[in-house]
Amino acid sequence: PLAAQDTAATLGSTGAAFRLRMLLHVAVVNLAISGQAFKLQFVGKGTGTCAAPTGGTPAAYTDVTAATIIAYNNNATPADGAALTANASDPTHGGDTVVNQTYEELNNFTNPAAINIGRDGKWDLALKDNGAAASTTYCFRVVKDSGAVLDTYLVYPEITTTTPPPPPGGFNAYETSTAPGAITGVIKTKIAGSTISLDMIALNVAKAAIETTFAGTVRVEVLNASDNSGALDANSCRPSWTVIQTLSPDPAFTDGRDPISFTQANSYPNARLRITFPAGAPTVTGCSNDNFAIRPNTLASFAVTDTDWQTAGTVRTLNNTGAAGGNVHKAGRPFTVRADAVNGAGTPAVTTNYTGTPAAVLSDCGASSACLATFGTFTLGASFVAGQLTSNVADYIEAGSFALQLVDATFASVDNADSTPLEREITSGAAINVGRFVPDHFDVTSVTAPVLRTFNDAACATRSFTYIGQRFGYATIPAAMIAAKNSSGGTTANYTGALWKLTNASASQTFANSPVMPLDTAGIAAPTVSETAGTGTGTYAANASDAIAFVRDNATPQAPFNSNLSLTLSVSDAAEAGASQGTIATATPLVFNGGGGGIAFDSGAEFRYGQARLANASGPGNIDVPIALRMEYRTGTGFAINVADHCTAFVPKNFVLSGHNPAGFSGSMVTPSAGSNGNVSISGNVAAGVANLRLLKPSPAFAAPATVRICLDLDIAAGGDTSCQAVTPANKLHLQGRWSGANYDKDPGATATFGLHGQPRNFIFFRENY
Repeated sequence: PLAAQDTAATLGSTGAAFRLRMLLHVAVVNLAISGQAFKLQFVGKGTGTCAAPTGGTPAAYTDVTAATIIAYNNNATPADGAALTANASDPTHGGDTVVNQTYEELNNFTNPAAINIGRDGKWDLALKDNGAAASTTYCFRVVKDSGAVLDTYLVYPEITTTTPPPPPGGFNAYETSTAPGAITGVIKTKIAGSTISLDMIALNVAKAAIETTFAGTVRVEVLNASDNSGALDANSCRPSWTVIQTLSPDPAFTDGRDPISFTQANSYPNARLRITFPAGAPTVTGCSNDNFAIRPNTLASFAVTDTDWQTAGTVRTLNNTGAAGGNVHKAGRPFTVRADAVNGAGTPAVTTNYTGTPAAVLSDCGASSACLATFGTFTLGASFVAGQLTSNVADYIEAGSFALQLVDATFASVDNADSTPLEREITSGAAINVGRFVPDHFDVTSVTAPVLRTFNDAACATRSFTYIGQRFGYATIPAAMIAAKNSSGGTTANYTGALWKLTNASASQTFANSPVMPLDTAGIAAPTVSETAGTGTGTYAANASDAIAFVRDNATPQAPFNSNLSLTLSVSDAAEAGASQGTIATATPLVFNGGGGGIAFDSGAEFRYGQARLANASGPGNIDVPIALRMEYRTGTGFAINVADHCTAFVPKNFVLSGHNPAGFSGSMVTPSAGSNGNVSISGNVAAGVANLRLLKPSPAFAAPATVRICLDLDIAAGGDTSCQAVTPANKLHLQGRWSGANYDKDPGATATFGLHGQPRNFIFFRENY
């Protein structure tokens, strides 16, 4: 009890709640159940008495409501109208029997229990100081619900509001760990959705110390302090700060420093507290001296995905750390990154105010050879919108795999001075593995341009042409640099070691001629492709033994032409094809074409259609007989001696002697064999297209005139023109002619006659001296 029965009481604090237990005596007629409705009234006593108040506020008895300055108080329990429970401190009326009635929080009320004559009904009324003037006395009475007063009032209950302590000069708030007596302090970064606990303090009028005597109910508001455009007032507040949340119920001070707690579901990068008193009509205001951030708890549902290896989407998860196989994505091509900024509630909710752009923190993803210690640039490419991130333009410019974490270290920058990085930073939690990234394409650039030369004539100092069908190769071997590139053209240096998939077979070499002519490329071997470790680059070198030829048309001789030959080089990595992704190819193949005029030859790029011609010869039987062997070429209308040929060479074993007549002549005119050159003599290169071919004089001497057939086997090996099969074919198909049949695919032949006085038809004058 605040006071003894029938004694005026004083409230202990401003805004205090109190209870009035009151007796109504029934004196004349029994009061049946619900026989009368009543209501409670109050009046300012002023300078009069409760029976005759004077000058108070209100001046006349007024119905108590939930909004009057002395008001009904709504407690959580018991409920309005609940049955009253008696206790030892209840009022009494002599020896009258007391009939317990109800607990009341609102007018009107009645008697749920009958009250007979000579008995008293007892009610419990819940009330509070709702902004009443301080140090003021108020009187109460019960009247009938019609407003009619009761017959007799033996006692008027009285309550006097408290005398308030000196009003505070302002307010502040800070961490509960702040030292006792401090009037300023910090508020560290808080987490949305989690309980925020702080201390609020009341300052004295000078704002130099805590006003420890202050007690009263205040209003506490959480402000969004991001907009500082308004002027800072004397209460350390700005009018541009807007209310985020008002704490409910209004907290109360008891000794100048009291704890408060609240939860804010959403995130704010810059917040403050505002405290006002009295709660309903403030006369004192104070804002916290420190601002603080309310951050999301974490960046949840973090995932990196794509549709395919060069398109963003959510079809596949990019978490491959293997050096081979699995999902891969092209470096520099867009992929998708998703995350939700959520609070710390038991069931986390998205903090829709969060619009940050966290940084991507890359780290080593483990022991796999795809996880390297150096990283390329990761670009997120988008910010959170309404607390959610869906970036379809994220990219990574290197090869390999890595571990990824999103970290926003700037959202709570207002707390840089008072909160640790762990307290301030918003992260996606443990890093996730992301990968594997592969080059987007390969670039191939020239290092050494090729120079061509005709084969089998290394000893020939000068050559101005090559025969059609004659193989040629490299005087200078072509070389190039291969670089693995991302989609923007940067080199992916991490495409190295186990991630480098290029082999000799990865290089594609294609020859072409302008105008288009068929080429024989059967002699092209695999080039050498090798990695330059740790650079994302490698080298290409053609095979030194490569041989190529223009296909000779054995049916139709071709006129001379100049070669305009080009070599196109490209490389590809098809190692990922097994993962249903495709081939990493050369974006623009490298073309060796001598600047547009074709690959250069070491001495002359003309090609001629050739044939070797043997002419009949005759002479005495006791001297060597010269045989006319000429290298000819198609001029366009016919064949002429190829005076530019100083390089073609033959050996005796390329020739065959046959058809001896008489048959016994074979003993004197012997065909070359594996161990002997027989009666054939030839040496060195042709000169101006003419060879120094001779048939040696018969040995032993042969008396009778005789003839022998000589042919030059130009085939590669046994076969071809079977009419001439030498022990060592000359391997010069490009010099065969149309000596029989319709095509230029026959070995040349002629007849030599010994023992006749006739002279070779290519001599104007012939004389023998003995």
